[in-house]
Amino acid sequence: MKHILMSLMFASASISAVAQDIQIQNLPTLSETVAKAKTQIETNQRIISDYLETAGHGATSFKNGETMIGSFYSQEMLKPFVGCRIKSIRVLSTDASRIKSIFVREGSTIYDATEVKTEEPLGNSIDNNWYETKLNKDIEITPETKGLAIGYNLNNEKQGKITIGKNGVDSYKGNLYTFFDETNEWVNRSANQQFTLPVQLVVEPAAGTTMSEMVVSHIEVPNYTEVGKPINIDYWITNASATPINNFELEVKVDNKRVKTITVDQEIKVGETNKKFSIEEIQPNISVVGKHDLALVLTKINGTVLTNVKGVENNHKVLYYKDVVARQNTLVEEFTSERCVNCYRGVRNIKALKQRQPDMVMVAVHLDEIAYPDDVAATESQFLKRIANVSGIPSFACNRVAFSINKKETIANPSIAAETSPDATAMIDKFYNYSKANTCVFSTLAIANKYDKDNKKINITVTGTGVNKAKELLEDYALFVLITENNVDGHQGNESGMIEETKHQNVLRAYVSDVKGDNNLMWEGNNFTKTYDFAIQNSWKPVDLEVVAFIAPKIKEIGANLETLAVQNCVSQPLANDPNAIENIATVQPIKVVERYNIKGQRIAMPQKGINIVKLSNGKVVKEIVK
Repeated sequence: MKHILMSLMFASASISAVAQDIQIQNLPTLSETVAKAKTQIETNQRIISDYLETAGHGATSFKNGETMIGSFYSQEMLKPFVGCRIKSIRVLSTDASRIKSIFVREGSTIYDATEVKTEEPLGNSIDNNWYETKLNKDIEITPETKGLAIGYNLNNEKQGKITIGKNGVDSYKGNLYTFFDETNEWVNRSANQQFTLPVQLVVEPAAGTTMSEMVVSHIEVPNYTEVGKPINIDYWITNASATPINNFELEVKVDNKRVKTITVDQEIKVGETNKKFSIEEIQPNISVVGKHDLALVLTKINGTVLTNVKGVENNHKVLYYKDVVARQNTLVEEFTSERCVNCYRGVRNIKALKQRQPDMVMVAVHLDEIAYPDDVAATESQFLKRIANVSGIPSFACNRVAFSINKKETIANPSIAAETSPDATAMIDKFYNYSKANTCVFSTLAIANKYDKDNKKINITVTGTGVNKAKELLEDYALFVLITENNVDGHQGNESGMIEETKHQNVLRAYVSDVKGDNNLMWEGNNFTKTYDFAIQNSWKPVDLEVVAFIAPKIKEIGANLETLAVQNCVSQPLANDPNAIENIATVQPIKVVERYNIKGQRIAMPQKGINIVKLSNGKVVKEIVK
């Protein structure tokens, strides 16, 4: 998915500083080959790593309370090595005093990698600042291995710096994480740069098995492709051996059928990781909606045909759709604070945007910062700031679509939020409209609220009416439900820098669902429902509350994969138009077929070939031709 690049650059107040003082230094080279550790791997052993040795390494202190540092090797990255056993772990460190122990943990992401596979002291030096820890027990890579987090437990009593490196030219993302005990979460520290931990897993296949000299380490395709349309494929190659690669051949397969054979005459140097290649306009001739299996299979390396060689294939799912529904609303999240000196301008611009864009659903995320205290900030606000990679306030996000500005990736734009020029207005509208066209929409949403005024509790039911194969198309998505309040008494800095009383609008009060998203939905065919019970606080005014629901990818990691968080669809519904009301049923309901008749006027239970007369739940009667 492409990022939107903002062309107007304006100054903004910074509220967070996650950048470290990192200096990357070139490693020594010999005849354009990286000077490796003197202890070599054995014949038929291979190294799994995304650390690009030719790009050099640097060091940083990480003294903000981090207790672990690590990188994550996904299931996709491990696939070519299924059947191998991890024999040892190699670590590059210019100062090993900060390393308490080495760990390997299993999970589908680094966030849920809690199964400890091994935890051992740092091993012996093997030259050139490399250390090798030989495992007491091999770790087998199987088809069921979810992914591996590899890293160190940090010794915070020491003052030494941690060595880090880069993970490849044109790499698909950074891979450097730190863990904070205080918040019990991993945070990606390389969302904007391709940093990684310089570690290597030395693996060995079963006896009698030959491993490939190179592997397809990553594949990227569009999130969704329309049935019948060609696709573009980006893939990354890693040279896992001590042999230079001058050319290779691979087959493109979809659902185990060969689509095309590609020959590439490009050098992949010894130790080169994640070198990017592209295949344009592949036509798999897919006619069935849903998930399909794409495989890239290496068939030749340096002119030699690969026979009975492991690690030559990698797979990726591709999703094909045929039908979509219209977007109902666009989600706009404003990041603001009561005592931020420029945030009054952001509020003003958001109000103007709402007047120009009537389909907008607004959520004001108030941030309670040390520099900008805020009395109405919600508990979840700081988490949202971290996942959005907010770099300054006022900021706003449209449908959580990622963009890049000043080489920083974010989903919240601080550069134009406080500007009021005609150029800024045009850029805001451009950003807004881009976010609306950025994703396909596979389900409409509706909200039904029942408010119990005596107990101040809400029963919220969200329903989704999907297109064909909606459940499969939305497999990686989740439902997000939250409550906002209008006319909230508070304060706001003004043009003179003075704090004055005001009434805030669309203030985020709380998430009803998990703030990371809820994918535990009740599906029936292509439709889903989810019901929540939620108690509102006594200070909240029911007549000013709104329930907001939207569909977006479930948040798995903090500060990573911003380009994959785009909101598919969004709706909102007042809690109670009348403060004395017992319930408030949604006015926006999915349109359903109520009755169906054939051309003779006879009622039928199922669609029949020919002309059908269909009565809809909104009262309309339409003709439908069934083929």
